[in-house]
Amino acid sequence: MDPLTMYRLKTAGIDAVKAALVAEAEHRRGRTFKEWSESEASAVWSATRDFAQQHGLRVPELAEVVDVERQASGHSDYGSKWALYAVELTFAADVAAT
Repeated sequence: MDPLTMYRLKTAGIDAVKAALVAEAEHRRGRTFKEWSESEASAVWSATRDFAQQHGLRVPELAEVVDVERQASGHSDYGSKWALYAVELTFAADVAAT
């Protein structure tokens, strides 16, 4: 895949995943930390999975998406970083296949 196509594809994926995260974050009020953090992780994973399947890319495990959330925490652009890291998982080589 040429670099421009990859950039456009990643950008589209990041936008979709971040939109799913923002939509789920709207439901934080009234939930415990555990409830909303699990719901947000599920929303990010679902959006990442859908993106990967639509483009024939690797579907990461939920645990991988949770792991990259920890890497994103503390960044001033937390949501964007989490979306970026989740989408980058779809372009990574499948660990099980190596």
